[in-house]
Amino acid sequence: ELAFIQDFTLQKGAQFTYQLKASDADDDMLKFYSDSLQFPTDENGLINASASSIGTFIITFGVEDVKGEKDEQQVRITVVKSD
Repeated sequence: ELAFIQDFTLQKGAQFTYQLKASDADDDMLKFYSDSLQFPTDENGLINASASSIGTFIITFGVEDVKGEKDEQQVRITVVKSD
């Protein structure tokens, strides 16, 4: 099960780092993923990206266990003009 992920507002050019968290009832190995090229995650759930484009992005982050069971969450990331 993917832990709750809040929505974020970032300034353009800001470095964004966030660790996704999840648990599995069977303690299966978990693999994380993102449907975004701008805010990708590695297999361990680490998002390390630069907010390069202004706008509002609805991104699906997810986790999958070795049996193919998935949990996903849509997150709104808003990138605003830097001061």
